[in-house]
Amino acid sequence: MFNRHLFKKLLMFSLLTNCYSTYSSAQDGLSENQFKIAVDSEIGSLDNFLYDNSAEQSTTFLKLSPQLFLQTQGERQLFNIQLNTSHYQYQNFTQDNHSDLAVDSGYQYKLAENKAIFINAAISEDYESRGTGLSLGDASKLNKGDTKRQMALSAGYMYGNKDSIGKVKIELGFLDNRYKTRRDKTRLLDNESKFLDTSFDYLISGQSYFSTNVNVSNIRFKFNSSQDKDKYTGLVGLKWQSSIITELEFLLGYQKINFKEASFSGDDAFKWRVKLNWSPFVSTTVAFSTERDFQEANRLANSYRVVDNYQVRVLTDFTEALQTSLGLNFKNEDIIFQDFRENEAYTVADIKFKYKRNEWLSIYLQYTYSDLDNELTEDSYQLNGISLGFSVSI
Repeated sequence: MFNRHLFKKLLMFSLLTNCYSTYSSAQDGLSENQFKIAVDSEIGSLDNFLYDNSAEQSTTFLKLSPQLFLQTQGERQLFNIQLNTSHYQYQNFTQDNHSDLAVDSGYQYKLAENKAIFINAAISEDYESRGTGLSLGDASKLNKGDTKRQMALSAGYMYGNKDSIGKVKIELGFLDNRYKTRRDKTRLLDNESKFLDTSFDYLISGQSYFSTNVNVSNIRFKFNSSQDKDKYTGLVGLKWQSSIITELEFLLGYQKINFKEASFSGDDAFKWRVKLNWSPFVSTTVAFSTERDFQEANRLANSYRVVDNYQVRVLTDFTEALQTSLGLNFKNEDIIFQDFRENEAYTVADIKFKYKRNEWLSIYLQYTYSDLDNELTEDSYQLNGISLGFSVSI
């Protein structure tokens, strides 16, 4: 059964937070202050909770997601912070009850009309469900899933604005990744990354920009130095916005990875990044994106992954109150081990019907489908989920 006392506390918290109202002030030169609160509550069912390829087990779940956004803006300064939390309770797997947390903050200071410096910071803790990630195919061997933590800090400089002929962005940053559970094994995946990311856009005609992006990352593993590596990425292409109807980013390039350990061979690959936002009708918006990238290991034994990702989402407003959202995500991963490689193909689809009852209350019905296909192992699975939710925002 659900933890009734915790659920009552969470419900009371959501009701109390929604007693606040949006406010706006202009004191001390702040021109656009914002304070927003939203709470989503959702109840649903999953037919394969442990992501197993044969012994499927179902459960119902309860999800509560409070969210907060705060922004203060002045003549030269902008500060914002966003808090997202999600609390899950499961009827048949109470040991997997958990909470996810993400906090993002940013500060920007304008040196001039077209020059600014910025600082961004973020921290997140996410629960990795049994049967996914490190425990893929081994869900029954664990009492509960793993918890991941990521911390990020970056600072940079921007030149140019929306109407500038040239735009430049330079960002230096630091990432820290680690698992908080099963430290005797997962400590081998602890890593720190320092990166430099630069981009340059130059107006060539109308609303078309010639664009370049270069990224250099230095990745070091605290307890597994054989996985230390450097990554290099270069992209060149076009950014185009003919009108509010169509916006396109099309970049092609090259990526390379070098290991510090001589026994591991490096790798290089063709790279791309494409984003398209298209509104063929006033009521319909299509968002498409695809990218190839080198990503870090998601197993205890592998070195890295070559990930091709494709996403499309279609939003349609049938009326002012009724909206549908249809999403499809396909991800192909080549998982590189020292002596061999595996291929995994992930498919995730969802459809959501949302009814806006009034300015602060929405009701939605959602169906999700997840699928993993791995021809070399027995880790393949399928999962179906359906849920009913309520969203309150002020």
